[in-house]
Amino acid sequence: MYLAQVYCDHGEAMEADFFHFWGLDINEVGLRRMRNLFERLPYNSEVHFEINQTPVEARFWDINTYMLANIFDMINALDWHTIAANTKHPPKPPKPIKRPDLKKPEKKAKGFWPGRTIVDKGVRDV
Repeated sequence: MYLAQVYCDHGEAMEADFFHFWGLDINEVGLRRMRNLFERLPYNSEVHFEINQTPVEARFWDINTYMLANIFDMINALDWHTIAANTKHPPKPPKPIKRPDLKKPEKKAKGFWPGRTIVDKGVRDV
């Protein structure tokens, strides 16, 4: 994705990430430095969440959280199997831990540069 497009579409998130991760004001950074810093943003930055359209509730779940939830679900399932095999009236099976919904929201049509408008049959330069 080009830097200009990211800046136009996700400028607020980019500004917040630059201040959060590097303590820099995005308006005082040159274009070359902005590109270098953007390319080195970590995977848990707001810009990457917005580009990938990650839902808000899923932004705090990293790979470790998913693995811990899977381990917890497997331990509960093993406990349930043990109890169900050794009793006459087995309990209900355990419910898994609720994971965040990863469905991406529908993308709204946006013009890339000022001067572009959306017409009923597509995007047209003015």
